[in-house]
Amino acid sequence: MFIRRNGKGRILIAKTGKILLRDVCCLADNLAICVFTQNFEHYWCVECSISDPARRFTHIASDTTKVSYAAELLFLPGEFDVFLRWVSGHSPYPEIELMSIAVYGVLIQARHIPIAPDEPLQVAHVEIGEKTDENGMTAYEITVNGQKGTRNGCRKYMKE
Repeated sequence: MFIRRNGKGRILIAKTGKILLRDVCCLADNLAICVFTQNFEHYWCVECSISDPARRFTHIASDTTKVSYAAELLFLPGEFDVFLRWVSGHSPYPEIELMSIAVYGVLIQARHIPIAPDEPLQVAHVEIGEKTDENGMTAYEITVNGQKGTRNGCRKYMKE
């Protein structure tokens, strides 16, 4: 169970005085992954997946002038991997085989990404740790491939 909190982190209390609870983290969905293809072309050919099936993974419609592909994930403490590959019909693969990705704001530079039926390439390992401070407030530490990430780090790619 999770204690419900408002946007500033304060605990939410019902009119009866009881602390409000939820079965998933209140800060459930967030923009966690942004994928960039050459000139934002062939965004429909991007195949992105994660290793943890417990995290709800949702591809969201995005402004393809800013990012090629974007996904929201259920925000939970723990570890998971992010995988990329091109779908099997992607053409012309030799000219457009590079992709960059940002995970929780950490930009991973362009790499050669395999095409299906080849196995997807693991591009990121994400760790989300939970800490409680001296006031009893919960804070999260996000690391992506050993670099510090932030919960809303990918939002900057969606802005003008």
